Amino acid sequence: MKKFPLLLCLLSVIAALVAAGLLFSEKSKLQEQQLLLQRSQVNLKAAKEELALASEQLSQLKLQLETEQNDRAVHEQQRESLHSELFTARQETTRKQQELSAQEALVKQLEHQLNAVRTQLIGSERTLKASSQEGKIAQLTERVSELESANLVLTAKLKSATDSENERP
Repeated sequence: MKKFPLLLCLLSVIAALVAAGLLFSEKSKLQEQQLLLQRSQVNLKAAKEELALASEQLSQLKLQLETEQNDRAVHEQQRESLHSELFTARQETTRKQQELSAQEALVKQLEHQLNAVRTQLIGSERTLKASSQEGKIAQLTERVSELESANLVLTAKLKSATDSENERP
């Protein structure tokens, strides 16, 4: 039985050595785990910073895209507005050309009528000079008055048509 306490003592020393070995082993594992945890935290922090930077860049790109889309919409509206104005200007030009052609035709017609009245007036004056009878002279004088008034009316119409043509750009 004397061996038993010695054996117990030896066993307790071995157990203490094993426990100390396990303690040191677990401490080194714990230190490794803490080191891995610190590295992971550093990596996580770096990843979060990269994510924040990427998120900021994405926001900037979205803003830039929105600005470019707005600019494009404005340019499209301006183009459509210019197209509409061009179409309106073409229509106005066509209308003005038609009005000008009508006014030119009216001027030519009035000039033709004026020449016809002048010719009639000249003929009437010649007839009046050739005729010595007083009745015919009175008729011709009356006819001359009518032709002169007709001439004045046609001259006024011609002047009015010419003035309206000159007023147009």
